[in-house]
Amino acid sequence: MAFSVIIVLYICIGFLSAAGSVFISKKIFSAKVEQTFFALFLIAIAGFYLVFTAYFGHEGAWQLETGGVIAFAILGLLGVRVPIALIIG
Repeated sequence: MAFSVIIVLYICIGFLSAAGSVFISKKIFSAKVEQTFFALFLIAIAGFYLVFTAYFGHEGAWQLETGGVIAFAILGLLGVRVPIALIIG
């Protein structure tokens, strides 16, 4: 029961923070700058995978997490020019 409450809270917080960042960025940035901002932000968020892997010290997860970070970084870099790559990321 407690775990499901935590999951619902994380989903709600994630949704609200995403909606807030989209709303604020639309007010501040032009469409192209907004696309670049979110593409580079996707790369930074992917870096957190490695931070959590280092924090929890699970040696077997490094290869998988590094692969995920590389995939998100590639999608972020492509997302600077190709919006569909950003959507997929």
